Amino acid sequence: MLAESMNGLDHLWFKLRKAKRIAKRSGQVSYACPPCGPRHALIAVTGGRGSLLTPEQSFAVEEGAVYVAEPGSLLSMVPDGEMPLTFYFFEFDVKSDRGREQTGDGRPGLQPMRQLGKPLRIPPVSLSAMSAAAYGSMAGDSGLERFRGQFMFQELLHRVWSELTAEPSDELHIALEHLRAYIEQHYYEPLSIKRLAGLSKISPRHLVQMFRDKYQVEPMDYVRSLRSQRRMAKAELAGRI
Repeated sequence: MLAESMNGLDHLWFKLRKAKRIAKRSGQVSYACPPCGPRHALIAVTGGRGSLLTPEQSFAVEEGAVYVAEPGSLLSMVPDGEMPLTFYFFEFDVKSDRGREQTGDGRPGLQPMRQLGKPLRIPPVSLSAMSAAAYGSMAGDSGLERFRGQFMFQELLHRVWSELTAEPSDELHIALEHLRAYIEQHYYEPLSIKRLAGLSKISPRHLVQMFRDKYQVEPMDYVRSLRSQRRMAKAELAGRI
């Protein structure tokens, strides 16, 4: 049933309007989606713990949680713990290219999220990287960079819906793919198995085994290989000057 509800996504248009990064140690952040129009909101938690409150329910959230609010929704984010509750807040419009083939109230509906009805969990390394990319591009000085932000946000939405239909084996595959991408983007930073395991939420021993089985190389050997390739490229470039 959930997979069938995905079939209409290609008839929806998404426009990211605002992007914010918020870090709170105390107090709360409240938001009301306009009751009329196509405005939705997506919250991506990338650090700390807290609660997401709606008039009907309260959800405990932590790093890796995602929640999508439809028009007319009221919600608040409340930190809980020593670390600040850090999250990205995206406001976006949804419109349909099917004319009046929308929901009963005349608005295009995000049926997959409506069926979920609660925050979704995504591997934190993936959620943090994609949210930061969309937010950073939307804050860019050029129209070209902000245009890229629209694309990055749709990649984030695609990741959310992919997670809804993923089997457990798919989740591990996706987590490893995003961890490898993270290594390729941050190999020059101080990385360790402990840090990579924390990002992927996989125990160090299992991470080494699964990464080796999938890519025929252990995570830290892959890091060292990328660093070596970078040194060789720099040396070759220096030799040409």
